[in-house]
Amino acid sequence: MKSFLILINSFLKKFYDRIARNTLINSEDLSFYRIFTGFFFLLNLPSYSWIGSIPKSFYKPSPLLITSFLGSFPDPWFFATLDLLIVLLLIIFTLGIRTRITSMILFSVLIIANSFAYSLGKIDHLIFSSLIFLLMAVSNSGIKYALFPDKPTSFHRYTSAIFAICLAFAFLTAGYGKAFGWIDFDLTTSGINDWFYRIYFNGYSNRFLADHFFHTPAWITEILDYTAVIFEISGFIFLVWSRKTWFFYLFLATLFHLSNVLILNIPFTSHFIVYGLWLLAPIIRKYKILFLVLSPLLFFKGLSIILYLWLVMIFLSILSYKKAIYNFDKVNN
Repeated sequence: MKSFLILINSFLKKFYDRIARNTLINSEDLSFYRIFTGFFFLLNLPSYSWIGSIPKSFYKPSPLLITSFLGSFPDPWFFATLDLLIVLLLIIFTLGIRTRITSMILFSVLIIANSFAYSLGKIDHLIFSSLIFLLMAVSNSGIKYALFPDKPTSFHRYTSAIFAICLAFAFLTAGYGKAFGWIDFDLTTSGINDWFYRIYFNGYSNRFLADHFFHTPAWITEILDYTAVIFEISGFIFLVWSRKTWFFYLFLATLFHLSNVLILNIPFTSHFIVYGLWLLAPIIRKYKILFLVLSPLLFFKGLSIILYLWLVMIFLSILSYKKAIYNFDKVNN
C-alpha cells in the first residue's frame, strides 16, 4: 500500500511539474506585466456603485457567498466607497508598492464586491479578473519595476500553473454543460442559434455580423456547436501536452472570443488580460511601445472596445509566439 501511494505521488509530481514547465512566466516579465495589468484595469475600471441603486428585495445571497453571513444589504455609500478603494489600490498596485499585500487586499475587495453582485441572481465570468490579483499576490510580480519591491519567493514557479489549471477547468465546465445539449446530430436544433436568437430578439445582439448570421446554413451552425464544445473540453489536453500547445490553445481562445463578439456580441473583456498573462507577458517588457495599444481605448465605446482588444490580442499573440516558447531551462525563476 505504501509503495502504491509513493507511485501515485511520483506520478502526480511529474504531472504537475510538466504543467508548471508549460505555463511558467519569467519573474521579470510578470513584474512588467503587472504594470500593464494595472493600466488595463484603470482604463476599464470595475464598478460596483450601481448595486446600491438596486431594490433590496432582489438581494438573495447564496449560502456559498460571503454575503450570506451579513445581516442586511449595505447602504449605497458602501458600494461607492468600494469603487474609490479599488481605484486607490489599482494605483498602488501599478506603482509596485508592496505588491503582495496590495494585491491580496485588492483581491479581497473584488471578491466581496462581486459577492454582492452575484447575490442579485446572476454569476458571470468576472471571477478570473479577481483571480489575476491573487496570482500577483503569491508570485514574484512585485520584485522588479516597483517603488517598494517584494522579496522573491520560490513559490513563483507554481503560481501560473495553478492559474492555468483553474482556467482549463473553467473551460471544461462550460463545455461539459453544453455537450449534452449541443452534440445531438440533429440539424433542426442548434445551441449557438438558441443563444443567438434569445440574445438578438431581446435587443442585446444586433451589431457587427449579427444580422448576417440569420443566413447561416444549418449544417454550419451544427459544426460550430461541436467545435465550441470540443474546444472547451480539450483545454487540459493542450495544457499537459506541451508549452507550445498551451500557447496555441490560448490563441484559439482569442479567436473563440472574437467570434463571440462579432456574432453574439458577448464581450468577455476581462479575459483579455487573463490570456495576456502568457500571450503578452513574454513580449510586453521588450516592446514597451505595446503600452500604446491601450491608448485607443479612450476613443472607443461599448463593444467596439472589446472588438479592438481581441483583434490586438490576435496580432500580438502571433508576434509573441516564438519568444513565448522559450526553453524552460533558460527561464529565470
